[in-house]
Amino acid sequence: MLKEDIYRDLTNRNGEVISGQELADSHSVSRTAVWKAVRSLQDEGYPVTSVGRKGYRIAPGTDLLTADGIRAWLDHPDSFRLCLYRRIDSTNAQAERMIADGFRGAALIAAEGQSRGRGHNSSLFDSPAAAGLYMTLLLPLHVPFSEVSQISRMAGQAVLAAVSSFSDHPFHVEKISDIFDGDKKISGVLCEVIATDLESGCTDTVIAGIGIHLDTLQDAVTRDRLAASVTNHLMALLKDRSYSPV
Repeated sequence: MLKEDIYRDLTNRNGEVISGQELADSHSVSRTAVWKAVRSLQDEGYPVTSVGRKGYRIAPGTDLLTADGIRAWLDHPDSFRLCLYRRIDSTNAQAERMIADGFRGAALIAAEGQSRGRGHNSSLFDSPAAAGLYMTLLLPLHVPFSEVSQISRMAGQAVLAAVSSFSDHPFHVEKISDIFDGDKKISGVLCEVIATDLESGCTDTVIAGIGIHLDTLQDAVTRDRLAASVTNHLMALLKDRSYSPV
């Protein structure tokens, strides 16, 4: 889509102003189409600013997801395929699409916003752009069905450990994997599984979806570092239980 292409162009220019005419020429559209795409990005919460009559930019230092930034903090940077999005319907849904397309392996899928983030019992998880980190760990794990809830519990523990390492707020866990700051929920976990052989009694793949609202952290950590920290903590917990695919 045009707005995603424009957002990528602005991100790649690292704070440099790009004129509406240059964007229009790059994508063979009118300046009006560029303006509408930029307005749509702004309405969705993306940090695109207009600079007088000069054009548009994303301010330097804006906290955007980057592959290099995440890999720099991962304990096992070569063990995951990284799939990063500014906005997507659902990172869990993207994990399912990857599996349907034949992907086999471990992946970290992360986005700055979701249009249909998944919650428990078919509910939607509030996923506004520029206000959170929404990620899914796609893991080829053979876990007995009776122990799948433990993966959710460990994912919650991983989030708790990660956010607590960057803030002294009194975070705590409720309902297995929901993270609260006082009485405010800041994170939720939704684990889904795939099993091709039901008679085995085990999963083939675990899809661990995690959403974290960032306002409580008050710029204490970047999305890149937080995504890596959650991943590192979860992989360590899984390894302790001999579940780790790494």
